[in-house]
Amino acid sequence: MIHQWFNDCSDDIRSCCLKALASLQKLYGWETVEVTIPDIEVMRLAHYVTIGSECTASIAHHLEHKGRSESGWDVRVALSIYGSFDSRDYLNAQRIRNRQMRFHEKIFSMADVIVSPMVGYDFVT
Repeated sequence: MIHQWFNDCSDDIRSCCLKALASLQKLYGWETVEVTIPDIEVMRLAHYVTIGSECTASIAHHLEHKGRSESGWDVRVALSIYGSFDSRDYLNAQRIRNRQMRFHEKIFSMADVIVSPMVGYDFVT
């Protein structure tokens, strides 16, 4: 469990998550272990570079034939941002990803799951 993440939510969400965790502890005899995921923000940015680069590469053929005008504005904005990444950015993102994989391997040698509250959204259709 990462207490910092549990404390980064509203009281009602934290209370609900702690009750769920207590139920799982009682039902399965689980113990909680405090863990830290180093450089999580750096990993988020590296993930963004990875996904953006791979997305651009995978739809490049489509864009050559259809053009960007066939895409919505949100896709065009994302592709413009993704286009600013170069191969060095991608390689650095993969190094960060590899480093994070080692951190997670260490965490999962001590724990079976990482638990943190999630915030749900109600979408009106």
